[in-house]
Amino acid sequence: MSIIWNPPSDIAPRKWSQHDSDEAQSMHDAGASSEEIGKRFGRTASAIDMHLKLRRLGPDKCAQYAAVRNKRRAKKAAPKQYPTERDMDASISFRPTSEMMRDRDMRAALPHRDLTGILCGDPPIGLSALEMRR
Repeated sequence: MSIIWNPPSDIAPRKWSQHDSDEAQSMHDAGASSEEIGKRFGRTASAIDMHLKLRRLGPDKCAQYAAVRNKRRAKKAAPKQYPTERDMDASISFRPTSEMMRDRDMRAALPHRDLTGILCGDPPIGLSALEMRR
């Protein structure tokens, strides 16, 4: 079985006419599979299943289902909002303090455990999580 990827299309799905909808329902009631009905109408089996499901729900439940679906789609498609410099408070500074710089320099000056510690980034002596537990 080969996998064929069809990129999403901007084309709106075809609307179901009342005649086609009634005929699909009668074929389903007669025992035809979704694939057979799909071939008859040029639609996928999942499209047939969804249409028949929505038809069974009725107009009120169908409208509720559509509202929930559209809400999910809008939430998924909404771009993420990142704060800009203009949005941020001017008093917030992202620069390290002098205390942070001193601590960094102190850690860099400490000897590493061995060559593996240098290459793999083991913490300096006295600063590992296990040694901090004592």
